[in-house]
Amino acid sequence: MPYLDPTIEAERLETACMKRAELIADGHLSVPQSSGYIAIMYSTECAETATDPELEEGFETLSQLECFQQEAEFYLGLYQAMGLRAEKIKGSTISDAEAVIKDEHCTDIIAIGNGSYGNMWFQGSHLTWWNISMMSDHLKDGSFFQRTCGHYRDGRLNVSLGTFLMNDQTLIYAPVGSLIEDQHPDESEFVQVYDKPNNDVADLKAIHAHISIQK
Repeated sequence: MPYLDPTIEAERLETACMKRAELIADGHLSVPQSSGYIAIMYSTECAETATDPELEEGFETLSQLECFQQEAEFYLGLYQAMGLRAEKIKGSTISDAEAVIKDEHCTDIIAIGNGSYGNMWFQGSHLTWWNISMMSDHLKDGSFFQRTCGHYRDGRLNVSLGTFLMNDQTLIYAPVGSLIEDQHPDESEFVQVYDKPNNDVADLKAIHAHISIQK
C-alpha cells in the first residue's frame, strides 16, 4: 500500500472531520441501537500459513480463515443467546464492507480479519479510515469492535479504522498499537480508543503524536 504525502493525509483528516460533523448536524444516523442489528463481518483475505501450534498448545491449529470464521460464529452465538439481532457477514471485497457501512439498520459492527490500526484487508485492496469516511452516508448508533491487529504504520497518519463511522467515538474498540494472535487473541488488548464522543482534527493529531512517540 503506497504511502501518501503527509500533506494529503492531513487534508483528508480535515475533510473526514468536516463530513462527520455535517452528518451529525443533519441528523444522518442509523436506526437506534435498540432496533438495529449487529454485523459480524469477517474478511476472507488471509495468509496461507496456519497459526503457530506452539502458541496454541491444547487447541486445534487452524488456518487464518478458519480462525476468523470461528470467531464470527462465536460472537453470532453469543449475541443471539442474549436475544440480540446479529448477522454473520462474509466480507470478500470492499463492496461487501460498503454494503454494511451504508445499511442504516446496522448499528454495531465487529470487524474480524487482517489489518492494522487504520485499515482492514479485503481481497485486492485495503479498507481504511479514509475509505469509510467517504462511504459513510450516516453514523451508526452503536459500537465498532475492530478485531484485527492494531499496529501503527510508520510514515502514516494513524487513525483508528472506525473513527468516522460511529456517532459516539467512545464506543470504538481496537488493539491500539498491538499485534494479536489469529486464534484465541488476548482480550485485554482490545481497548477503548477514544475518551470523548467527538474528536476534532486537533484531538486526532494529538492522539497520533502520542501513539507515534509511545510505539
